[in-house]
Amino acid sequence: MNQSSHKSKNIPIEALNLSVRSTNALKNHGIDFTNQLEKLTEKEIAQIPNLGKKSKNEILSNHNIYLKTQRDLRFDNIAEALDFLFEKKFFKNKEVIEKRLFHNYTLEQCGQLSGVTRERIRQIESKFINSLKSLITDKHAKELSSFFENHTGINNFFELNKVGPSYNNISKYLIPATNPKNFLNHFFVKENLLKWQKKKNSYYLYASNSDSLDELIHDKELINFILNSSSAKLYDSVKTYSLIKNQESNFDYILEEIQSKLSKRANFASLYAVTQLKKNFTYITTRQVIEFLKENCNKDFSSQIRTLNNILSSSDTTNPVFDVRDINLYMAKGQGNFFFLDKLEIENIDQEEIVNFVLEVIKRKPDKNFNSKEFLDYFKETERLSKNTIEILDRYIIDAILLSVANEHDDLNYLGRSTWSGNENALRKKRTKIYPTVLKILEDNGAPMLLKEIKKEITKVRGHGKNFQLHTTLTSPKLIQISSGLWGLRDRDINVSNEQELEMVNQIQKNFIGGNKILDFHDIKCFKESIGIDEDVSIFQLMKLLQAHIPVGRRRTPGSLIFLLKSSSKNPLNFCIYSPEISDKEANEYIKSRIDDDFFDVRDNEDSIRGPIYIIENKKYFGRQSIMKDYDIENQTIGYRINSDKYPNWKKI
Repeated sequence: MNQSSHKSKNIPIEALNLSVRSTNALKNHGIDFTNQLEKLTEKEIAQIPNLGKKSKNEILSNHNIYLKTQRDLRFDNIAEALDFLFEKKFFKNKEVIEKRLFHNYTLEQCGQLSGVTRERIRQIESKFINSLKSLITDKHAKELSSFFENHTGINNFFELNKVGPSYNNISKYLIPATNPKNFLNHFFVKENLLKWQKKKNSYYLYASNSDSLDELIHDKELINFILNSSSAKLYDSVKTYSLIKNQESNFDYILEEIQSKLSKRANFASLYAVTQLKKNFTYITTRQVIEFLKENCNKDFSSQIRTLNNILSSSDTTNPVFDVRDINLYMAKGQGNFFFLDKLEIENIDQEEIVNFVLEVIKRKPDKNFNSKEFLDYFKETERLSKNTIEILDRYIIDAILLSVANEHDDLNYLGRSTWSGNENALRKKRTKIYPTVLKILEDNGAPMLLKEIKKEITKVRGHGKNFQLHTTLTSPKLIQISSGLWGLRDRDINVSNEQELEMVNQIQKNFIGGNKILDFHDIKCFKESIGIDEDVSIFQLMKLLQAHIPVGRRRTPGSLIFLLKSSSKNPLNFCIYSPEISDKEANEYIKSRIDDDFFDVRDNEDSIRGPIYIIENKKYFGRQSIMKDYDIENQTIGYRINSDKYPNWKKI
């Protein structure tokens, strides 16, 4: 409090020299000290029993002198101002104001706590903040401005004491606060004194014209600094950056957050790892990438090795920050092995010689597909390349050299597995032919076909690159999976109308709105019966039909995403259709919780089995490897588990 202010002392009522009647009336009313009298309003004083008009005026005269003195109060210290308001002016509303300002209670919650409307709470809050601002001097603003001239921020509420005398003891209000956002915003942010952000279990306060820690972490400048740092270790790069930005005290937080950002997705994480490994290595492996991420980002991608392999071996992997082609990473011999072409130090003249020779050969026979081994054998037999190049050259390096310039030459078309074509845009044309070709094969066959049979037929017209997958999607709606490995035509081989299909989607949406966010085999079975879908249509087929309504981008296309679908690898009938509000982890846990359940369908559960089907007498036995599940056809009951090796007389069907 400054020198011109007055602070009332707590003294006995008798010391006020009031009349005997006034003194006795106050004491009989439970008022023994001046601090009790100061809290009363004029109306409350006038209502004290046994006071005559003269006594009331006498007491009110003393009370008004006190109030006039209080109007001149000004505090230099924020905590003292808060103490005064809670003790003298807002003591009746102290609890609700603290809940609102320091614990983020809503207006509605505060209203229920006090038995008043939310508008009344808003008025009380506004009056309190205005009173606080009028009670304090501007020293707190000057101290804060001076502090930020030499410091980047305040790491927690304890450090507020370092700002200056105005902030002494303010931590007693802020440390116990579960969420003081309303106080901070009203008193500091709106006055442009500072900004704040949550930092784990504490708060970080910083100047209004500065960046928060989170803005610093998500700034491209930090990523670029890491990528261009001489050290491949994330710890070293972030440590140096924190020193440059005067954020040494927040190094641990910055490091942990950037680790989380870099390793959040497999695509981003693997490409980050590759850029750093390139600083020290020419050849790398997927396992090396996994170990690097484990060491630098504290995240283990061992379970996603196949995903990482696909990312690193993709020729069109792009990212706002990384590009595999810019990194010059290419596949080497053996799965999960890669190398950096530009670190092999193959002379430019040799690379040009390889490209020119391949172009010359391809142009002579544009309809033939060439394997890189043919090119390799030629260069090994001739002396067209330098000795150093010949010593390290293999078909993977030839592929890499050709891929690095493929965009510059229309005649260079990579068909996969070291195979090259001279046909202009041959690969793209062949890929677009897959879907109509499969449809024609199925139409000509007149019935569903196994995938391996479709592959045999399509390789007769497609040639190289026969590995492909079939999917029922909105862009290929005429294909439908009839059972595991068996494909047919949507309009011919499954008796479900478009109206019935759309009604199933409608039923799913209704359940989501009603609060049922995860649907399974039994729910789809109920939909089937309520919609009147043909009994011969299996739940497996309906599940595959519904997959067409999931966009290829899944969660990356929220505008068109209605639902997601996940099924068990051991039993396709153990599936769940879930709302985008549900996480993939929750869906996985739901599937795991039902792993021992039985699912019965019109196809005698053939769709649930990943193995052969056996029959003996009136029983069918569905197996996966040597474990069988005994299903009684006549009684429709599931039996015990038995080993098929003990029953050699079973007939396989």
